[in-house]
Amino acid sequence: MEVRTDYDGYMSAVNNFFTYLMPLIAQKQHSQGGPIIAVQIEHQYGSFSEDTEHLQNLKKLMVQLGVREMMLTSDGWRDDNKLGMAVAPFHDAALPTVSISNIEEGKPAFDHIRGLSPDFPLFVSSFWSGANNYWGESFNSGSTLTEFTSNLEEILNTGASVNFYMFHGGTNFDSTAGASDRHGYRPGITSYDYDAPLTEWGAITPKFKAITEMLLKYDYIRPEDLVLSDISRVPQKTAYGSVEIQAYLSFENMLSRVKDVQRSRLLLTMEELKRGQRSGFILYRSTIPSATILRLTDKPRDRLQLMLNGINMEKVFDWTTADFHTTDVSSESIFTNNTLDLLIENAGRVSEVKQGSKWLDMQRKGLHGDVLVDRHAIEHWSIYSLDFSTNYINRIRTFDNWKPFASPGLVPAMYRAELYIDQPPTDTFLSLAGWQKGMVFVNSHMVGRYWSVGPQRFLYVPSSFLKRGVNSILIFEQHKAGSTIYFSDKPSIGKMMATEKN
Repeated sequence: MEVRTDYDGYMSAVNNFFTYLMPLIAQKQHSQGGPIIAVQIEHQYGSFSEDTEHLQNLKKLMVQLGVREMMLTSDGWRDDNKLGMAVAPFHDAALPTVSISNIEEGKPAFDHIRGLSPDFPLFVSSFWSGANNYWGESFNSGSTLTEFTSNLEEILNTGASVNFYMFHGGTNFDSTAGASDRHGYRPGITSYDYDAPLTEWGAITPKFKAITEMLLKYDYIRPEDLVLSDISRVPQKTAYGSVEIQAYLSFENMLSRVKDVQRSRLLLTMEELKRGQRSGFILYRSTIPSATILRLTDKPRDRLQLMLNGINMEKVFDWTTADFHTTDVSSESIFTNNTLDLLIENAGRVSEVKQGSKWLDMQRKGLHGDVLVDRHAIEHWSIYSLDFSTNYINRIRTFDNWKPFASPGLVPAMYRAELYIDQPPTDTFLSLAGWQKGMVFVNSHMVGRYWSVGPQRFLYVPSSFLKRGVNSILIFEQHKAGSTIYFSDKPSIGKMMATEKN
């Protein structure tokens, strides 16, 4: 695959997607009485490639599918300190705009655009209100309130228009959180709050108030345009309190509900399976003799747990592991025939790479190469597709092999609790203090991943996932289960507890 190019396989997928998407956009265009006044081609393409012919082909396809409004591109600064729009100039076909986090990046970009044409309006199509956050790292807000306000004012002083990225925070529900590979592999957290002016759950922040004051100051809005009762309304949140775990389902029972099991002599990645797999986990199972050394010939992507005879050996290999190749398995491979399980998590697909990297073309999740047992390659595998789809979760939820919960037992496993709500539900925040790593499902909706390494401590559960009466809570825990979970009315993502005012 060669993404973001005219490669046939990629463009075929783009054509299929655009054929569905663009007519939806077309009917909402301003020329059709709708709100859409401009459509962007690609994003920061000059930081990836100089192939403007690809941009031209994308524009042609969009026009064929009904786009009539103004088209634009958005570029920032490359790793080599060159401006993307200068490397991949497309200003003859679309309005050049900038993607920046501060005015120091903005001023030379504005000068470049003025040099292209004095008729081009200045537009910051992507002014970063915050920053991405990654598992195992400190919380990063991107900028302080003072820095954010100062940069915004200087941008407005240039006469430029501004679009905020993000204006409203969001959530990477399901397994949709991505990853960056600009400074090594870094998987993103479930929350996409982004320290935005409106939080993940819709509350206003000091950044929102600063923007409002700035727009009033520069007469972009009038006081009478503000409906203060609406913008100051605090989204209702409820602390439903502590909920006890009632039952558990063993990992073996979980596997019995998997419909997609493929037998293979060779290891196959998620993408190579007959059905294909986008996200979740993939399990490689084989039977091996009593052994001493297990060796991988390639690095797992992204996170591998090793189990022997149903015992979690607490051997984890991931993007931080320096020596992933060999491990001693003699303590557990004690039988003539031993069941080897390699459980690999797709921790997030990379969307951001270093300049010149081909990593976007090579994303294959799972295991490549061979697995050697005392120097002999395993050549018989049962491969389980654990995508945690809604259908799979429903099969798990209604399974009759659940056992009463007494205390945390073998992991990985699925755990079940029930939250009873006697009023119309509101938003809430789920804490898994005492648990280690896994995923949560509320009424079969995957809320997202949790991990004790932080910086995210609570999962946002919107009221739309809940119902009046009994709510089903399923927790897939990979390493260390707790006995209770807690629903709070306050979030916690790094420093967010300190900055949340509502």
